[in-house]
Amino acid sequence: MMFAGAFLLSHIPDAALSFTIPVGVGLILSMQFQQDAAYQFISVLLIVYMAILVFAVRWSYRQFVDQHLGEAAVNEQSELIGLLLRDFEESTSDWLWQTDSQGMLEDIPLVIDTSSDSAGFMKKGASLQSLFVPDESRKVLETAMKREQGFRDIVLEVRATEGEQSWVSLTGKPIFEGNQFRGFRGVAADITQSKQIEDRMAHMAHYDGLTGLPNRITMQEHLEKIVRKPPAPHTVRALLWMDLDNFKWVNDTLGHPAGDELLRQVAARINEMVEKTDMVARLGGDEFALIVERPAGGAMEDFFHRLTEHMRTPYNIWGSTAHCSASFGVRMFDAYTTDTRLILKHADLALYDAKRTGKAQWC
Repeated sequence: MMFAGAFLLSHIPDAALSFTIPVGVGLILSMQFQQDAAYQFISVLLIVYMAILVFAVRWSYRQFVDQHLGEAAVNEQSELIGLLLRDFEESTSDWLWQTDSQGMLEDIPLVIDTSSDSAGFMKKGASLQSLFVPDESRKVLETAMKREQGFRDIVLEVRATEGEQSWVSLTGKPIFEGNQFRGFRGVAADITQSKQIEDRMAHMAHYDGLTGLPNRITMQEHLEKIVRKPPAPHTVRALLWMDLDNFKWVNDTLGHPAGDELLRQVAARINEMVEKTDMVARLGGDEFALIVERPAGGAMEDFFHRLTEHMRTPYNIWGSTAHCSASFGVRMFDAYTTDTRLILKHADLALYDAKRTGKAQWC
C-alpha cells in the first residue's frame, strides 16, 4: 500500500507523503506494541523502507519537473524559430539549400519569399557548381567544396538558359556527422539588382556618360600600362590630344543640347577612323585623346592626315550645319620615356602649337 500510494502520487509529492508517512508510522507503532522481537526488527526495516520511498518520491518529482521544463523550453524555442522564420520570410528573398557529399542538391531549396522564383534554377539532383558561369568566383566555390571548407558571400553569375543575367551571393558550411562528411548546407541571396547597380556605378566611374567613351581616369590608367609595354616589332605608337576648334561657337549659337549632339557625332567619327586596338577617350569638354599604334614607315602620319581631313567635314546638327574642325597635338612614344605626366605635357604643348599656327591641323 505504501509503495502503490507513493508510485501513483509521485508527481504530487505532498499528496504522496501525506499518504505514505501516516500508513508507515501507524504500521511501525503497531509493530512496536507487539511482544515478539521479530515484529520489532521488521519495524526497523520498515523505517528504512519508508525513508527510501520518501527519497524516491522526491527524486521522481524532480525528474518529472525537469522533463516538462525541457519540453516547455523546446516548444518555446520552436515558437521563437517560427516567429523568426516568418519575419525572415517577410523581409528577405533568401533561400536555403543543401547538397550531399558529392555536391548534388538533395532537395529543391526552400524559397522563403514565395513571390520570387529566383531559386527556380536550383533543382534536386543538379550539381551546385554547374549552376554558375565558369569564372574566378566559381573556382573559389569549387576549391572550398573540394576542401570541405565553409565559404561566405561568394558572388556568382547564374548560368542562364534564357532571359537576363542574374547573380546570387552564396554562403555555406560543411555538414559532418561525427567525422563523416555529409555535404553542404547554406543560404543563397538574389543580388541581381545590387550587382547591376554596382556595375553601372563602375561604368559611370570609368566611362563618359555622353559619348560612351572611356574617361580621363581610364585613359590615364591605360597610358600607365602601355608605356611599360613595348610596341610590336616594326610599329610605332602615339598619343593624340585633340581639341575642337569652334565648339564654343556651336554652344553659344545652337545651344548646349546641340553641343552635346556635336560631341556624340565627333566620338562616332573618331571611332570610324580608328582600329580595334586603338583607344579613344573623352577627357572632358571638347577634348579627346587617342592612343594609336601603326606600322612604321609613314602609316602613322597618313592616319594623322586622314583623321584631320575627316574631322574637317561639316556636321548636321538637327538640320543646322556646324563647321567644327579639330586640332591635334601628337606625342610619339619612345623606349626611354615612362613618365606619363611628361608624355601628356608634351602632347598638350603640341596641341597648343597646332592651335597657334592654325586650326584643323596636327603638330
